[in-house]
Amino acid sequence: MRHDGILFQGRQQPVFATSSTGQFKLQLFLFDRQWPHQVEPWRLMWNGPDAQHFHDRHMPGGKLAPGTALYVVASHVRAHQGGRVGAEIHARIVLCEIAPQRPKALDM
Repeated sequence: MRHDGILFQGRQQPVFATSSTGQFKLQLFLFDRQWPHQVEPWRLMWNGPDAQHFHDRHMPGGKLAPGTALYVVASHVRAHQGGRVGAEIHARIVLCEIAPQRPKALDM
């Protein structure tokens, strides 16, 4: 299954590391805002040079601001039953970009 759409960075910061084979690995903790008081947690894995380029470009000091909107294309999408928050969606990132900001005129 594939998914594409806007997800939002949560409070938990991304985790990054280099595997024993030298491959860069990035794990993002995002949310799908379904309704004003209903969110669905997503845990996304991204490996390779594209992940490292995204990290180096958008996360100085390894941080991505909570609430940042990201356009994500993901594959291997699966729901995993979690603890008290219910299901958490796990997937692999195919493409990830910072989403364009809404123009202030639309916030009226």
